[in-house]
Amino acid sequence: MDIRASRLRSAMGSALLAAILALGGTLAEPAAAGPSAPTVRAVAPRPDAGLRARANRPPAASDEIYGYLPYWQVNDRTARRIDYRLVTTIAFFAVPVRGDGTLNRTSAGYRAYVSRAARAITNAAHANGVRVVPTFQLFDGGQLRKMRHLLSSRAAQARFIREAIALMVRRRADGANVDFEPVPRSLAAPFAAFIGRFGRAVHARFPRSQLVVATPALASIRLIERLAPAVDRFFIMAYDYRWSGSRIPGAVAPLSGRSLNVAATVRRYQRHAPAGKLKSWACPYTATRPRCASTRCLARVPGSATGTSPTTPSARSISRMPASLGPSSTTRSFAASQALGCGRSARTAELRVSARRS
Repeated sequence: MDIRASRLRSAMGSALLAAILALGGTLAEPAAAGPSAPTVRAVAPRPDAGLRARANRPPAASDEIYGYLPYWQVNDRTARRIDYRLVTTIAFFAVPVRGDGTLNRTSAGYRAYVSRAARAITNAAHANGVRVVPTFQLFDGGQLRKMRHLLSSRAAQARFIREAIALMVRRRADGANVDFEPVPRSLAAPFAAFIGRFGRAVHARFPRSQLVVATPALASIRLIERLAPAVDRFFIMAYDYRWSGSRIPGAVAPLSGRSLNVAATVRRYQRHAPAGKLKSWACPYTATRPRCASTRCLARVPGSATGTSPTTPSARSISRMPASLGPSSTTRSFAASQALGCGRSARTAELRVSARRS
């Protein structure tokens, strides 16, 4: 019995030693904690090298002017061409969002946002007190499967918020823009709840930041009212009242006139959301405008381009829009150059930022 007991104790000891060694430990000392230890948390994101924080100074523009900068216009020359006196926020367009909440890191928009050219733009903007933010984009169609999956899954939303915040930390963002389209009336409540969660996370991580949500000219009243408490600003996409498929030709964004116009849209928003949370935008081209033959169109002076209709506002008239649309608290966003729509359809015409004459 003693021999058997001794052998049993020896076997148990060998098994225990093997188990300890398999876990990376030793009998002499405990395993040192390291990056691979199960209890170690993920490393907190840090700003990318070479990126500077925004200067503690107001931008030159006295009004709030919000400009989208599309990824296809981001190159080594962009930082030198932007006139930072004419804009208060630059929104990089765009970082695509998948239905499971992950960011599409292989997309052209994501790669442009994390590029060296974007770093130069961010540093130049920050030096002038101009905000720089990413646009998180989800464009869907048909049954809206991606949109519905994201808005119905708390896990997918948590994944998006985690990845978005980490990216914003990396790029020293001053807030975020969200452009999810379309958001039908039936999804207004879950979309607003999602925006509320994202907004709380953004403001907790980035004090004094700004969350802007792009909404269509004919957004449902339910969507406007649900979003009002959750956003810092609405970016009203006040255009596409007419398009290439319209039966009756007319201005893309008429300031006044028929029942569908920019002034009526802004008044409608003002009835259901605080005026101070509204940014309005109008496209200075008709849907049938001629396309630009070269990138020289980026340097045109506001109001000098051809192809506008008599009822379509030029960039200069848009710059005077607040006085005609309501209270002075209504902020605005307008295209300060005729860079709109070069080789692109009216659908993406808003995605430009002002450029200096080259």
